[in-house]
Amino acid sequence: SIVPLAFIITLPGLCACIFVLALTLPQLVYIYFADSSESNKPTLVTSLRKCLQVDYAVWRIVTEAVGVGRRVARDLLLRRVQNRHHYRTLQGMSLDVYAPLTGDETAALAPVVMFFSPQIRPFASRKVIFSSLGANLADVVGAVVVIPDLPNHPEGRIKEQIEAAREAIKWAIDNVHRFGGDPNLLYLAGMGVGATIAQLVPLQAAVVESRRQFLAIDPGKTGEDLPTGVKEVQEYGGNIPIPRIEGLIVISPITNVEEQMVDEESRGMDHLSLTRRTFGPTERACYFHSPAHLLYAARNIIQVDLLPRKVLFIHGQVVLLAGLDKYIKHTQSEEMKEILRGVGVEETRVKLYTSGHWGTVLPLMCDLQGPPLIDEGKSTLVWLSPC
Repeated sequence: SIVPLAFIITLPGLCACIFVLALTLPQLVYIYFADSSESNKPTLVTSLRKCLQVDYAVWRIVTEAVGVGRRVARDLLLRRVQNRHHYRTLQGMSLDVYAPLTGDETAALAPVVMFFSPQIRPFASRKVIFSSLGANLADVVGAVVVIPDLPNHPEGRIKEQIEAAREAIKWAIDNVHRFGGDPNLLYLAGMGVGATIAQLVPLQAAVVESRRQFLAIDPGKTGEDLPTGVKEVQEYGGNIPIPRIEGLIVISPITNVEEQMVDEESRGMDHLSLTRRTFGPTERACYFHSPAHLLYAARNIIQVDLLPRKVLFIHGQVVLLAGLDKYIKHTQSEEMKEILRGVGVEETRVKLYTSGHWGTVLPLMCDLQGPPLIDEGKSTLVWLSPC
């Protein structure tokens, strides 16, 4: 009949088109998104295995972006955020402040949560994407939430991002009282790279000050006995004074940069990911910007009273292949928890959810479905707040 004949004729052509597309798409992705600063960057993806890896990564990113974008767009269109205030620092950084919608002027000062968003290409400004997160934390939890726009790559690597983060913290400390916030109850939060920045800001300060105190005990010490990571670490933005951070709330954080890069290389994403470009580009630089490596190297001299008092990790996990965080393994949070507890930060815990990378933060961003994290919001802040 005509139908089977047409099928037999068109099937080889369809398969050939799919094969050509599978080989062509990685080339286009490399042309537009591969790191142009790498001297060894391949101009063409010649390996069939690498092509299939890039194809799968693109498919996963596109499908997840559509799902996340649909929920976020719907939330932004249907929900009117009433408690958002736009500001700029003296250096021109843009940030949004979300205040609790309470009319009680006699209420106690609210804790302050500063959220650092992940890097999302091609958006230079990401704080509007997380506007519902700020409104939810302010409304449900009763916190003053500050979301700054940190520089994205290529405008800035980790050094510039941490300096901008400290600038935002300084602004918050000086201004949150206007919104009922307590500058002495400052929590840093973030997702992905933003979560790593939230960890590095207090960690760099704590390691540098602990090193200074260690060397001051014996003026004859030269620091030669210190690990290289401790001896040479810098406190980015150290000229901008910030107080001790009360606690951390980090969502799907990168705590071991080297492990993350190895995982990305195994998935064919080593030249496309922003991880090496943000924290590197050299392997040595990645070690200095890895919270797990830095804290472990300083474990023998670190002054625990300089570290955040409480730390909460939120991560997706693997449950029969469902809820797999395909971008950052949940073991990154587990390992950092053990290191923190090992140096004396006992109030450290990990909360694992049967959801993917974005599934851990979407319930905080959107109120369209039953959000488990919103249900736990108040208990989480009670746990984080001082005894």
